[in-house]
Amino acid sequence: ANVLMTGGFGALSGASLQWLTERGAKRVTLVGRRGAEEKHRSLICEEGEKLSEGVVCLRGDTTRLGEIKGICGLMGKIEGVFHLAGLG
Repeated sequence: ANVLMTGGFGALSGASLQWLTERGAKRVTLVGRRGAEEKHRSLICEEGEKLSEGVVCLRGDTTRLGEIKGICGLMGKIEGVFHLAGLG
């Protein structure tokens, strides 16, 4: 599966990546307004290496139509969306 994860750089990203990996995801694209927090970066990289097509990390604001169109254009067929934005 090719999965889009918005708000994907916080505390939930590592656990969600692990869950997706265990269920056969091939590629996950993480998108957030800020980059990955240092404390989550290693888990994101570790889980991303288990995906056959890897993990792609993009900085972007999915509330902006032009940005989400560009992200979707890069991804091709999207087979799942996880919205992980939360309060930090």
